Amino acid sequence: MKIVVVGSSHVRRLGTFIYNRHALHNFNLMNCEVKCLGIGGGKVSNSDHVQTILSFIEKNRPEHVIVHIGGNDLDILGASEDTTEELGLRLILLSQTLTTRFEIKSVTICQLLPRESTRVIASNVYNDLVIKTNRFLKAQIKDQPHCRYWKITGVKNSDRNNYVDGVHFNYDVGMPKYFRNIRGSIIQAMTTTVSSEMPSKVPKRSNRKRKSTQRLGEVMENIGSSDLGKGVPIDNPVPSSSNPNNNSGQLSADNLHVQSNPIDPNTYNDD
Repeated sequence: MKIVVVGSSHVRRLGTFIYNRHALHNFNLMNCEVKCLGIGGGKVSNSDHVQTILSFIEKNRPEHVIVHIGGNDLDILGASEDTTEELGLRLILLSQTLTTRFEIKSVTICQLLPRESTRVIASNVYNDLVIKTNRFLKAQIKDQPHCRYWKITGVKNSDRNNYVDGVHFNYDVGMPKYFRNIRGSIIQAMTTTVSSEMPSKVPKRSNRKRKSTQRLGEVMENIGSSDLGKGVPIDNPVPSSSNPNNNSGQLSADNLHVQSNPIDPNTYNDD
């Protein structure tokens, strides 16, 4: 059985953590093969990052996928409750793409984590958006076949012993906890069958009044095409950004920090 874990820098650092500890290789699991892909600064709203994930899935053809990405999508100027719903929709529709396009048996979307340190918006604002995104995801995933929500436990943001910089787990305390969480999600995916009888449903939006309803509606209509790489040969290399100012404040395809198993610690470059 093949399992793939994809995400941002948390997953990238997890891959390095495992690489340097032989006893943890393959998450210390038998009868399966687990591979990781971590994109430093990864965003679901960045089509290059999504394309990298799709290409990795196409190459490895897993039965189950664990997804932990999205925090960087919230640390942006103007982030609001609309941003949380847009992010939730992107993650759910990504899971739908994986199950329909690559016949993945199940996709697990992991809870987003709070941060003590942020780059763009205040950390308290960011953490409030994280809570709202997680609530939205948890509620919407109940209606999604082949998809489950996974809660990350034991890593409180207030406990500085877990972190190296207020965002990333240190290798002594925080990362072993994160490792156990992701390992648990893998075991759950291997041993539990997500109901395949439920019809696929379009993610719901809340009924509250919003100024950017039209923008969110457009995301729902268009995310399944260009943003998820539909119609793009997925074995192509990640395209370079022709505009150096494109996605200002984001990592572009030209300076992606991408790592997948096996990970060479000599090439490891943290955010």
